[in-house]
Order: sequence, then structure tokens, then C-alpha cells
Amino acid sequence: MWCRPFDEQTQQRIIDDGEAFLKILEKAHAERKYTIIGSLILDDEVKQIKGRRKREAVKTIMALFISEKVRSFSKSTVRDLKTVGLKDKDALHLAFAAQDHAKYFITTDDYISKRKKGIEKKYKIKVINPIDFIEENGNKI
Repeated sequence: MWCRPFDEQTQQRIIDDGEAFLKILEKAHAERKYTIIGSLILDDEVKQIKGRRKREAVKTIMALFISEKVRSFSKSTVRDLKTVGLKDKDALHLAFAAQDHAKYFITTDDYISKRKKGIEKKYKIKVINPIDFIEENGNKI
């Protein structure tokens, strides 16, 4: 998600996702209505971004907008999330979100989105893409 504004802007979906994500960050920062949380797994993934310029750009916006960092997770939550079909890293991302009692998990990952019903039912975390988040919250975000 954090890379989307810096991905190659060759497809309309990438452009729209990136613009929506930046709008969410801007509104969250300006209005303090939402808390943007980071995690150790997010930090690890950012370190693995191959392009230095892209990696540094992502680090910069994370430093500006993440106001809280989750540093622990439940291993049993990870195991449980894998039973709904999530891959290891995806389960870790959501386990960190569950640990912090996040209301939303904003993602552009279709693989995660296809498994949202199981996640939402068990953890009460709404899995949503940035465009739908904006539409559901109107211009209030």
C-alpha cells in the first residue's frame, strides 16, 4: 500500500489507488480523525524495496504519517489468520493490526481482499481498498 504512489503509474487502478491513499494520509494528518499505524513487519518490507529512491520515498511518507507503531503480535493470531488462507507475511500484517485493535486494514492486495469476510468476522477489522474507504467515508475522511 505504501508503495502505490511510487509504483509505475501505467495502469489506471494504480493511479487511482495511489491518489486515494495519499488523500487518506492527508486527511488523517490534517483532521486527526484516524491514526495511521505501522508495524515491525511493515518496516521489514520497506527495507526490502529494491529501488533506493522508491525505498527512501516510502520511508519518508511513513515517517510523516505513521503516528503509532505496533511492536508485538500474537502467534496464535497469525496461525488463525493463516486458516482463512492468508500467506505468512499477510497474516503478520493483520496480526499486528489486530494487536492494536485497528478498525480498518486498508490494502490494494486482492489476495487479502478476497479473504476479508473471514477476517472481518473474527477480528472486527474492516478490510478495504483505499478507493472504497474514501467512498464509504465520503469526503469526511
